[in-house]
Amino acid sequence: MNKLQRVPDPHLPPLLRVARQINEQRDLAPLIEAVLEEAQVLAGAEAGVLWLYREEGDAEWLDCARHCSNGPDGAPVCALEGPRLPLDDEHAHRPAVRVARSGQPLHLTGADRFHAQDLALLVPLLVRQVDSLLLVPMRNHEGAVVGVLQLVNPHPDGVTHGDAVPAPALALLEALAGYAGIALNNLLLVQELKDLLDAFVKVIARAIDAKSSHTSAHCERVPLLTELLARAACDDQTRFADFELDEDGWYELSVAAWLHDCGKLATPDSVLDKSTSCTACTTASKWWRPASRCCAVKRNAAMKGTRSPSRPASRNSASAWKRRCRPSGTTSPFWSVSIKGANPWPRR
Repeated sequence: MNKLQRVPDPHLPPLLRVARQINEQRDLAPLIEAVLEEAQVLAGAEAGVLWLYREEGDAEWLDCARHCSNGPDGAPVCALEGPRLPLDDEHAHRPAVRVARSGQPLHLTGADRFHAQDLALLVPLLVRQVDSLLLVPMRNHEGAVVGVLQLVNPHPDGVTHGDAVPAPALALLEALAGYAGIALNNLLLVQELKDLLDAFVKVIARAIDAKSSHTSAHCERVPLLTELLARAACDDQTRFADFELDEDGWYELSVAAWLHDCGKLATPDSVLDKSTSCTACTTASKWWRPASRCCAVKRNAAMKGTRSPSRPASRNSASAWKRRCRPSGTTSPFWSVSIKGANPWPRR
């Protein structure tokens, strides 16, 4: 029996509502707030702390994102940055580390000795006193722990502080943590793909700047100037009063600014390098190669209509077409090569 099947029927409508609200979140900060708020309501907790699993190389740790709907003075308290908790043997006694390693829920009451650092995180910022803690692991679709949901002083269904959490309430919180873990993992994957795309974009821009020393980091300065111009247009309330960019618009503008010169990757260095001008050879090839091809096509079409089937055309006719197609004063070698290469009448 899975976690959803263990949830009693009266609790399914609020759980589905919570799942829909979680799936609608597109950013990490609103998702954390939504998960903690709904978990506090379902568990009747005074505060909530969400630990996110992070890793880099061989290092593993938990990042703290805490939230409390009602602080000690009655005002809402929300903090989306907190201390880092390493996942090593030195911190193995911490409740969040125990749950992240074992993958099992953990309920601590007043009879247990709370660690001083855990109390400093909660008191007096979030609550006045810690009587019990309930920690539930958050898993992704592969079953790996991606975070830990920690609820402070939970009392679901009228349960007083210090009593054991009923099995239906625990199953409800585990199902909520499962939904939140999958949504959190999806957001993290999307963010990693976006970071990968940004890294490729900047590598391409820096490669373009490296092709020529005369551009002087042009591809890196254009995004900064573009952002300044766009912000000036957004702040202008006279001529550009209707102009406004949302978060997606700012991101698209940034990518476009970084990639505005991406075509230079396929541009020859002789053309890209601004310190030298185009040589006579490259200039002649640019002008006369297309013209010679057009002239050859016109000559072939004319010869096809006037050429006798029984008598091949002489080479004098081809020479005449060369003289007619060559512009006056042209001595480019590319012109002669192109016309000669297009001559369909070999020497007999």
